[in-house]
Amino acid sequence: MVRPSVLYASVLSGAAFILALSAFAALAAAALAADAERGAQFARRACLVCHAVSARQVSPDPNAPPFGVVAGSRQFRAQGARLLWEKHPRMPNFALTGDEAADVAAYIKSLAK
Repeated sequence: MVRPSVLYASVLSGAAFILALSAFAALAAAALAADAERGAQFARRACLVCHAVSARQVSPDPNAPPFGVVAGSRQFRAQGARLLWEKHPRMPNFALTGDEAADVAAYIKSLAK
């Protein structure tokens, strides 16, 4: 039979471990959060060829919607970064990482009116 003091110590150490793990997960999530500024930088490098990536621009390709229009679309609001991985007519096949897609989506979201 396990003594109550040993059982109590085991429960406390388990609770402490879970608390520490939760704190670590929260810090890691904050460090990995999408970054709109990184998304803007990526968009200026890769997306600007076809899309207007800021409000002061016109899309070089008339078939490529400006990011401000994308930001206000129901489809973007529903799908966010997942939308960037979908095949689009006439869109080049970009191999975005998860972080890049999240960053660009955060930037596009920041353009919503």
